[in-house]
Amino acid sequence: MSNSQNIPDDIPVTSTDSMLEVVQDPEYLYEWLAGLEATSIDETREVKNDKRRHSIGENLVRHMEMTPFPDLLERLERTPDPVEGTPPHSTLRHPRAMLDAIVHTSDMDGFRLDFEDFSGLSDARRGVFEYLTDPDTSVDDSDLETTGGSDALIHGPMGRGKTTSVSTMIARWMEVNGEAVVWRGTPQRTEWLPLAPWAVVCLPEGVEYSVRLAPPEDGSGFAETDFEPIEVDLEDIVWRVERYSDLDDLNNNVLMSGAFHVVYPDPKFRGCEEITQKASECPPLEYTSIWEAERRRHDPELDDKEATPTSHWWFSWLVHHNVNEERSMRTTWVCDEASNLFKHHASNDNGVYRPKSPPSVSSTSTSDGTACRSCC
Repeated sequence: MSNSQNIPDDIPVTSTDSMLEVVQDPEYLYEWLAGLEATSIDETREVKNDKRRHSIGENLVRHMEMTPFPDLLERLERTPDPVEGTPPHSTLRHPRAMLDAIVHTSDMDGFRLDFEDFSGLSDARRGVFEYLTDPDTSVDDSDLETTGGSDALIHGPMGRGKTTSVSTMIARWMEVNGEAVVWRGTPQRTEWLPLAPWAVVCLPEGVEYSVRLAPPEDGSGFAETDFEPIEVDLEDIVWRVERYSDLDDLNNNVLMSGAFHVVYPDPKFRGCEEITQKASECPPLEYTSIWEAERRRHDPELDDKEATPTSHWWFSWLVHHNVNEERSMRTTWVCDEASNLFKHHASNDNGVYRPKSPPSVSSTSTSDGTACRSCC
């Protein structure tokens, strides 16, 4: 079959008049490709699926060269169990071990499964639900939990694949569930960069920032990385950069269902004290920004206050998300290197808040690892 309709009318480079030379010579080919415009790039990031386009999660799976999840389920049906030696694979024999962590369902999904009405769902989610309702498959919907939220902790030494595993899970969560994913952004670590073309980076309003490419300070690079930091434009790296004014604005206006977000905390803590005063999940918390701490240090009439670590902003974000009545959206929070936030030997006994311990969070998350929480 001829693909001549895909050959441009004009030779796309200026150094030759032969299209054959263009496609055979790497330098000519690079000159051609460098000048092309990605006219369909927006379609690869569609938040809502229709018959012609794929969701962000489905495109993430394609980008990572992973098998679509419905196809993977069918393959596992035919794959011998490594212990028993006969199909199906142990993943399907024990669905609570893995499938329950990937396929998130709600009470509404329970009605969909009961009536087998999958209209309006993405291709991937529809395929999973059709698998669950097929009487000839090994798993049905009763094998999966229908719960409001769940937690996971991946623990292990540095460089053993924790973050890589979570990146794979993120693609699956977004593919199968179409949920919002929030990655805890920190100035020190940027393991989310492989997902940068799909990332919505959320930054607090009124706070200046700079972006530099630099070798890891902890020596965790996989090769020799002896170079000076390079200033780059964040908007050239990621899909979108969004600003938020406070917790309300972030959770109600900025975060999008079906999208991957990297959120950097607000060092001014706008809305943090207010939400902890209203919520019953924790005692009222006090936050002192570095600007306020500096002002008090130079004002003899005011008592000195130590600046609150910016990472403590996340405690109020979690509270706000859990009690937010304006918007209900399934969200998975990824806290890479959880020990940087949930300190070792943290204490939260008897409801007394201590700076090193988050309210209403189990101290089992104090290991060097990646913590994930899925919330409705």
